[in-house]
Amino acid sequence: MAAWCEANELAGFGRWLRKQAHEETEHGLKFLDFLLDRDQRVRLMDIAATPTDYGSVLDVFRAALAHE
Repeated sequence: MAAWCEANELAGFGRWLRKQAHEETEHGLKFLDFLLDRDQRVRLMDIAATPTDYGSVLDVFRAALAHE
């Protein structure tokens, strides 16, 4: 989503989406650490790729909201 924004000259939206993606990664790592600290086995599953083409920035944010 960030890449689509940046490719379509919407750098501010792209930066914001990159920041959100980074925060989600940090949250996932906190879950990982929580489980590992408790000697739990961690199995990571596939995550479906998000679309790469959108009709508008509104479509991007609708998809981001649905993904949330």
